[in-house]
Amino acid sequence: MLIIDRSFFVGEIAIPGIENTLDGVGAELDSFIEKYEPEFLFKILGEDLFHEFLIGLTDEPVEQKWIDLSDKLKNAFGSDLPGHCPIAKYVFWHYIRERSTRSTAIGNVIPNAENATPTTWWPKTVRVWNDMREDNYEIGRWLTTRQDIYGYVWHSSFCNHDIYTYKNRFDL
Repeated sequence: MLIIDRSFFVGEIAIPGIENTLDGVGAELDSFIEKYEPEFLFKILGEDLFHEFLIGLTDEPVEQKWIDLSDKLKNAFGSDLPGHCPIAKYVFWHYIRERSTRSTAIGNVIPNAENATPTTWWPKTVRVWNDMREDNYEIGRWLTTRQDIYGYVWHSSFCNHDIYTYKNRFDL
């Protein structure tokens, strides 16, 4: 069960052409969401809470604690501004990195659009990644203050996960 969709890709993480539902950008973004949303949730929640969360979202009615967690995961700081979803930022990072080159019969190539000049992907994606990193810490703090509800205790070993790591243009 996915908790985000294309509508989360606005503002700084906008992806032009996502309204195409059959093929192209929209379908490609959907496949990235399907792949990277569960990966993000597993990394931020840990195995046990991840599985409890997925099961909890399928219950009828959905318990308030799962609705609250879903809302927090969609917008860590509760901003009403678009484009502040850490899950979408994680998907965006992978989507832009992957689309920076294309695989062809002669190897990887840089796409060349008419009336456009390709540029490097890293300044924007690094900024988005590091924003997401801050969101992730906020989610960890929020869960820890509710450990009686979720049984979650954030600890420093999570800092070894890449989602808590600061990135730079060298992907280091």
